[in-house]
Amino acid sequence: MICTSCGENEAAIFIQELVDNQVRQASLCSSCADKAGAAAGAAEAFLLPLLAAIPKLSRGENAPYCHACGISYSEFRKTGFLGCPECYEAFKPALQRLLARIHDGATAHRGKSPS
Repeated sequence: MICTSCGENEAAIFIQELVDNQVRQASLCSSCADKAGAAAGAAEAFLLPLLAAIPKLSRGENAPYCHACGISYSEFRKTGFLGCPECYEAFKPALQRLLARIHDGATAHRGKSPS
């Protein structure tokens, strides 16, 4: 795709804006993007916090999740894997209930003893 600004170079950055319920699109080459202040570094600095917030927004307010890695308790239940060591603290009450069900009322695994 060709740059919509200069009409010469290959576009490297694609921008969509919603202004007054109208979608505006631009395809810019690197040099035109630098001139417009929409360089890849600026786009990453803008987009990364938004992308990081998506899982938190989709969980809802009261859903438990780990503040360190962002995994939700429902994701843990689906996969069976916690995301990081801080998950144990984040999900402590729910994990204690789960362990009590698995270990016949105990919340700690005691292992087996030889007969």
